[in-house]
Amino acid sequence: LYYINRGNIYQMGTAATDLPTTPFVNGADHLFYHLEINPNAGRLYATDAIDYVQQGRLIEFDPYDGSELNRWPTGIIPGDLLFLD
Repeated sequence: LYYINRGNIYQMGTAATDLPTTPFVNGADHLFYHLEINPNAGRLYATDAIDYVQQGRLIEFDPYDGSELNRWPTGIIPGDLLFLD
């Protein structure tokens, strides 16, 4: 399970009974807006609204260690994602 809380991305096992205290991805340099996993590729994607005024970005993360794999520019306030695999 991945979720955004207080600007960070957290990872939590589905059998866990306690919320994680350490972010999976630190959001200090981001304003994460939306989070999805590509069901076919198993990659984690987050949109970054930056400041809700300028163009945002889409960031691909490794779902195992949270490392950034790729990033692409988007329009203003990027929301939903559509995977065509």
